[in-house]
Amino acid sequence: MTTFGLFPTPLQTFELGADRPPLLVKREDLCGVGFGGNKVRKLRALLTDARARGASTVLTWGGPQSNHCALTAVAGRMAGFDVELFFIGDRPPHVVGNQRVDHLLGARLHFPGVRGEDEMWLAMQARADELRARGEIPYLVPLGGSSAIGALTYIDAVGEVVTQVGRARLPHRMVVAAGSLGTLAGIIAGTWVHDVPTQVVGVSVLHGADEARKRVDALLEEMLPHVGVSRRDNYVLDDGRLGGGYGVPTEAGRAAAALAASRFGLMLEQTYTAKAFAGLLAGIDDGANTEAPILYWHTGGTGGFFAENPT
Repeated sequence: MTTFGLFPTPLQTFELGADRPPLLVKREDLCGVGFGGNKVRKLRALLTDARARGASTVLTWGGPQSNHCALTAVAGRMAGFDVELFFIGDRPPHVVGNQRVDHLLGARLHFPGVRGEDEMWLAMQARADELRARGEIPYLVPLGGSSAIGALTYIDAVGEVVTQVGRARLPHRMVVAAGSLGTLAGIIAGTWVHDVPTQVVGVSVLHGADEARKRVDALLEEMLPHVGVSRRDNYVLDDGRLGGGYGVPTEAGRAAAALAASRFGLMLEQTYTAKAFAGLLAGIDDGANTEAPILYWHTGGTGGFFAENPT
């Protein structure tokens, strides 16, 4: 395994208030690489695979403020690879947020003018063919690093939680932002492997619940041969925080971010982490257990925070 980052990541405990469960926060944002976040675990495994395949250049894609792309630039250069990043949509007029990271690391940026997932993959494949023609070996990483290789790393992350809190204090619910779905799939598989009797809630920020469920089920099926345990139906997809779609702030997300910052010192951005925290807060009032803790996975996104319009 390519080694970078600080693991296990910290776990903090907070009080939400009377008649509310204790809040556990797994600080994936404090993993010690770039601005941190959940992509670092995946990249440790993915770049190990890239090295084993003799790759010279790593290619991946996302939105212009993609945390995954920025962390691929950081981790990829640390591991000795050239990095090429493909972005949906138009080139931003200003270099802010995660784009500053991409530029700082010398990644080659592509804006092929496509918006669909299939079209983007074709654009990356075309560039990979160009690199092969020059004698290079490209390694293509899917959106969010969400392949089975990447997702499997979150089994160990759940094991960290078990060690950090002890079996007598396991959370009755875990809540995480669900975008490309690899982190969610890994956490679900982790609860199976480590026999954690908890519900996992993926707060969808990209797809509707039905589409997200279909995709996460497919990824879990791909992971099962490597897991060695039977699957359980202990997870749900919540698309009630999606609002206007991916990257579009919501009032609930803004309120959740303000509360998290003022009460707990947590910095949340509006694409992933604020919407997930809004989902956590909404779920607390549904009659759930108020004694067993609820766990929030802070998946990072600090770079994107500094590109947001605060109003």
